[in-house]
Amino acid sequence: MTTDTPTYQHLAWAGVELRWGSHRVLIDPLEDVARLAGMLGAPRAEVRSSERGDATRTDVLLTHAHADHFDPAAIARALHGGGAVWCMPEIAAEVEAHAVPVHAVELYEEQRIGPFSARPVPAQDWHADPQVSWVVGSREGRLIHGGDTMWHGHWWRIAELAGPIDIACLPINGFIAHWPGLESADVPGSLTPHQAVEAAHVLGAHTLCPMHFGLFDNPPLYQQTARALESLLELAERRGIAVAQRGAIARASMNCSAVAV
Repeated sequence: MTTDTPTYQHLAWAGVELRWGSHRVLIDPLEDVARLAGMLGAPRAEVRSSERGDATRTDVLLTHAHADHFDPAAIARALHGGGAVWCMPEIAAEVEAHAVPVHAVELYEEQRIGPFSARPVPAQDWHADPQVSWVVGSREGRLIHGGDTMWHGHWWRIAELAGPIDIACLPINGFIAHWPGLESADVPGSLTPHQAVEAAHVLGAHTLCPMHFGLFDNPPLYQQTARALESLLELAERRGIAVAQRGAIARASMNCSAVAV
């Protein structure tokens, strides 16, 4: 399906699809969840993939190389029409090893990807692995995709240098990981519902698309915040921020302040 206005759709976990005309951009697409079961557990919801439809080109943006965000098979299936993977330089060689075309992009370096602009901005990983968020823009507005970032002090700078931000796609599960071989710490490894709402507020976003929740919960190795979505809805209402959600999928025109699904 081609679109005459830019749209976005939340797929599975942290996967997000943007379309405009016949161009498609995927961010952190995930399909092969069986390989994650050892640490994250069996998936607790259906995993939706993005179909090409009549899109003539598909590009992929990667926030980082963790297995629940970097799915080589899903990327290889999605790329077509001269599309490539866009990522930070620190993971470019790892991505390129999977025989896909790669463009390495420095922080805040804006790129043109078909009708979209795309710019990597700072993020913070729980284990200090390289990670970015992506700000994707069009003439209709801007969307930020937060990967699985923790809270950090860059939100204000992102708003200043890459804003205005209209839609914030942010993780909300506030997971706590007790990884084998690592000293455990009961500190959330991604944004909690409260932190996600506050990040969206600082960014000036009118809509928050919650992601990175519900699909995996495997205590004690990987435990998500209880009632994450319910808490988010309550907190977002207090801040006057709309929440885009309908189970696993949220879809809206990028310039809309509410979601019509």
